Amino acid sequence: MVNEGVVANMLRHFILLLAAGCGACQSGDIDPDLASAGAEFRWYARMAYEVRDDPCDFAPAVARAGVLAPERRAMADLESRLSGTPPKLLMDVARADVAYARGLRSDRRCDTALASPAETRIGFARRDMNAALERMHALAPTLAAFPFSSAVSASDGAAFRYLARQVVESESPRCGGAGPPDAFHTLERMRSEVARFRTDVSETPYGPHFAMVEADVLYERSITSDNCIEYDQPITAQQSRAAIAGLMAKVAQLRQISSRR
Repeated sequence: MVNEGVVANMLRHFILLLAAGCGACQSGDIDPDLASAGAEFRWYARMAYEVRDDPCDFAPAVARAGVLAPERRAMADLESRLSGTPPKLLMDVARADVAYARGLRSDRRCDTALASPAETRIGFARRDMNAALERMHALAPTLAAFPFSSAVSASDGAAFRYLARQVVESESPRCGGAGPPDAFHTLERMRSEVARFRTDVSETPYGPHFAMVEADVLYERSITSDNCIEYDQPITAQQSRAAIAGLMAKVAQLRQISSRR
């Protein structure tokens, strides 16, 4: 069970550190508590849309839409009630993110024969959707003044956030202190490139989207843990060049997307 108070305090601390280290960051322009609530709200919204919009039925004769009809109605009611508000815009962001990621996995097969029993998956789906709906209902009032209005298309925004997440996770790995001894120098170069991009994009309509990605990554890391492996082998020059080149390619793609108006 996640202690929501502890998570909120941890995320607030992380965001304050982020803002202190980056005066140009959009997240620094948002109250840390509000940024924390927004990240948590989007996390639960993505959970709900992942379950609701999954194209796979629970079994050939057990349609997902029919089984989850009560939860789907509750989700539609929440969308309708929040229409025209910042929380609804954040729900739109989450829904677009889920749809974009699913589109990249278009070859996924719905093989229910290899899955766990339908009753088990139905129970998990209902549990996750109801938990997400309950938390979104609780958070929505605190986000009435969330400063976000997207001036970019849903498709461009989703593509940008998907790529931005890879960039943020690359320059700030979960196991930052567990890599090869000289990986620090590679990370410093990568962080320098990301910092330059962050400053540039902050003055564009994509700035708030980059800030949301950073807040999302911080939130998810605050509620999960990883088993990090200690390395004693030095990172090779080839590995360093490959890591930097990979990040630079992604940043170039982000620049291309953010140049669209």
